[in-house]
Amino acid sequence: MSKNLRNKLVSALAFLLLCAAPAVAQTYTEGSIAGTIFDPSGAVVPNAPITIHNDGTNVDAHLTTDGSGYYKAAQLPAATYTLTVNATGFAPFKEVNVIVQIGLTTEVSPHLATAGATSNVVVTGEAPILNFETPEISTVLDNHEVQDLPLNGGR
Repeated sequence: MSKNLRNKLVSALAFLLLCAAPAVAQTYTEGSIAGTIFDPSGAVVPNAPITIHNDGTNVDAHLTTDGSGYYKAAQLPAATYTLTVNATGFAPFKEVNVIVQIGLTTEVSPHLATAGATSNVVVTGEAPILNFETPEISTVLDNHEVQDLPLNGGR
Protein backbone atom coordinates (compact mmCIF):
# COMPACT_ATOMS: atom_id res chain seq x y z
CA MET A 1 0.00 0.00 0.00
CA SER A 2 1.42 3.34 -0.95
CA LYS A 3 2.16 6.02 1.62
CA ASN A 4 -0.24 8.44 -0.09
CA LEU A 5 -3.16 5.94 -0.01
CA ARG A 6 -2.47 5.08 3.63
CA ASN A 7 -2.49 8.79 4.59
CA LYS A 8 -5.82 9.25 2.82
CA LEU A 9 -7.36 6.25 4.65
CA VAL A 10 -6.10 7.47 8.02
CA SER A 11 -7.44 10.96 7.31
CA ALA A 12 -10.83 9.56 6.25
CA LEU A 13 -11.03 7.36 9.36
CA ALA A 14 -10.10 10.29 11.63
CA PHE A 15 -12.73 12.45 9.93
CA LEU A 16 -15.42 9.81 10.48
CA LEU A 17 -14.50 9.42 14.15
CA LEU A 18 -14.57 13.16 14.73
CA CYS A 19 -17.98 13.46 13.06
CA ALA A 20 -19.41 10.55 15.07
CA ALA A 21 -18.32 11.92 18.47
CA PRO A 22 -20.68 14.96 18.51
CA ALA A 23 -23.55 12.77 17.31
CA VAL A 24 -23.13 10.50 20.32
CA ALA A 25 -22.87 13.46 22.69
CA GLN A 26 -26.15 14.92 21.35
CA THR A 27 -28.24 11.81 21.92
CA TYR A 28 -31.32 12.69 24.00
CA THR A 29 -33.54 10.21 25.75
CA GLU A 30 -35.51 12.63 27.88
CA GLY A 31 -37.70 15.71 27.79
CA SER A 32 -39.28 17.99 30.36
CA ILE A 33 -42.50 19.67 31.52
CA ALA A 34 -42.40 23.31 32.62
CA GLY A 35 -44.73 26.23 33.18
CA THR A 36 -46.06 28.85 35.55
CA ILE A 37 -49.05 28.41 37.88
CA PHE A 38 -51.53 31.32 37.97
CA ASP A 39 -54.51 32.17 40.18
CA PRO A 40 -57.85 33.37 38.69
CA SER A 41 -56.67 37.01 38.64
CA GLY A 42 -53.50 36.12 36.71
CA ALA A 43 -51.11 36.43 39.66
CA VAL A 44 -48.53 33.69 40.11
CA VAL A 45 -48.93 30.99 42.77
CA PRO A 46 -45.66 30.38 44.66
CA ASN A 47 -44.95 27.14 46.54
CA ALA A 48 -47.72 25.21 44.78
CA PRO A 49 -47.23 21.44 45.10
CA ILE A 50 -47.19 19.63 41.75
CA THR A 51 -47.34 15.91 41.02
CA ILE A 52 -46.28 14.61 37.62
CA HIS A 53 -47.47 11.03 37.09
CA ASN A 54 -46.01 8.82 34.34
CA ASP A 55 -49.10 7.04 32.98
CA GLY A 56 -47.05 4.17 31.58
CA THR A 57 -44.89 3.32 34.60
CA ASN A 58 -47.04 4.75 37.45
CA VAL A 59 -44.02 6.67 38.76
CA ASP A 60 -44.67 10.07 40.38
CA ALA A 61 -42.39 13.08 40.46
CA HIS A 62 -43.15 15.69 43.15
CA LEU A 63 -42.00 19.30 42.94
CA THR A 64 -43.02 22.79 44.02
CA THR A 65 -43.23 26.09 42.18
CA ASP A 66 -40.61 28.70 43.05
CA GLY A 67 -41.36 32.23 44.29
CA SER A 68 -42.38 33.33 40.78
CA GLY A 69 -44.82 30.41 40.33
CA TYR A 70 -42.47 28.65 37.88
CA TYR A 71 -41.70 24.94 37.87
CA LYS A 72 -39.71 22.60 35.66
CA ALA A 73 -39.55 18.82 35.77
CA ALA A 74 -36.44 17.96 33.78
CA GLN A 75 -35.06 14.62 32.63
CA LEU A 76 -38.43 12.93 32.19
CA PRO A 77 -38.51 9.87 29.94
CA ALA A 78 -40.53 10.38 26.76
CA ALA A 79 -44.06 9.26 27.70
CA THR A 80 -47.59 10.43 28.49
CA TYR A 81 -48.06 12.13 31.86
CA THR A 82 -50.81 13.46 34.14
CA LEU A 83 -50.02 16.75 35.89
CA THR A 84 -51.85 17.59 39.13
CA VAL A 85 -51.68 20.84 41.14
CA ASN A 86 -53.10 20.91 44.71
CA ALA A 87 -52.41 24.40 46.03
CA THR A 88 -53.97 25.51 49.31
CA GLY A 89 -57.06 27.67 48.76
CA PHE A 90 -57.51 26.55 45.15
CA ALA A 91 -59.53 23.82 43.50
CA PRO A 92 -57.42 20.85 42.39
CA PHE A 93 -56.15 21.10 38.81
CA LYS A 94 -55.51 18.05 36.64
CA GLU A 95 -54.12 17.96 33.09
CA VAL A 96 -54.16 14.53 31.42
CA ASN A 97 -52.36 13.31 28.30
CA VAL A 98 -49.36 15.62 28.69
CA ILE A 99 -46.95 14.26 26.09
CA VAL A 100 -43.22 14.56 26.70
CA GLN A 101 -41.07 14.20 23.60
CA ILE A 102 -37.36 13.57 23.44
CA GLY A 103 -35.33 16.77 23.69
CA LEU A 104 -38.37 19.06 24.04
CA THR A 105 -40.05 20.95 26.89
CA THR A 106 -43.84 20.62 27.10
CA GLU A 107 -45.45 23.81 28.44
CA VAL A 108 -48.34 23.49 30.94
CA SER A 109 -49.31 26.78 32.65
CA PRO A 110 -52.67 26.34 34.39
CA HIS A 111 -54.92 29.05 35.82
CA LEU A 112 -56.28 27.65 39.07
CA ALA A 113 -59.85 28.22 40.24
CA THR A 114 -60.57 29.23 43.81
CA ALA A 115 -61.81 26.48 46.07
CA GLY A 116 -65.49 26.66 46.86
CA ALA A 117 -67.55 25.12 49.57
CA THR A 118 -68.08 21.46 49.00
CA SER A 119 -70.94 19.30 50.07
CA ASN A 120 -71.63 15.63 49.75
CA VAL A 121 -75.10 14.34 49.12
CA VAL A 122 -75.70 10.70 49.94
CA VAL A 123 -78.82 9.14 48.50
CA THR A 124 -79.94 5.81 49.85
CA GLY A 125 -82.87 3.73 48.90
CA GLU A 126 -83.88 0.21 48.27
CA ALA A 127 -84.73 -1.23 44.91
CA PRO A 128 -88.02 -3.08 44.65
CA ILE A 129 -87.80 -6.82 44.83
CA LEU A 130 -87.94 -8.25 41.34
CA ASN A 131 -88.67 -11.83 40.44
CA PHE A 132 -86.20 -12.95 37.80
CA GLU A 133 -86.94 -16.67 38.25
CA THR A 134 -90.42 -16.92 36.68
CA PRO A 135 -92.31 -14.73 34.21
CA GLU A 136 -95.45 -14.71 36.36
CA ILE A 137 -97.21 -11.49 37.24
CA SER A 138 -99.69 -11.65 40.05
CA THR A 139 -102.06 -8.96 41.25
CA VAL A 140 -105.15 -9.45 43.38
CA LEU A 141 -108.06 -7.14 42.52
CA ASP A 142 -111.01 -6.68 44.85
CA ASN A 143 -114.64 -6.52 43.68
CA HIS A 144 -114.70 -2.71 43.55
CA GLU A 145 -111.57 -2.56 41.30
CA VAL A 146 -113.04 -5.14 38.97
CA GLN A 147 -116.27 -3.12 38.58
CA ASP A 148 -114.27 0.03 37.81
CA LEU A 149 -112.25 -1.56 34.99
CA PRO A 150 -112.83 0.22 31.68
CA LEU A 151 -114.55 -2.11 29.26
CA ASN A 152 -115.07 -1.65 25.56
CA GLY A 153 -118.81 -1.10 25.21
CA GLY A 154 -119.39 -1.39 28.97
CA ARG A 155 -120.97 1.14 31.23
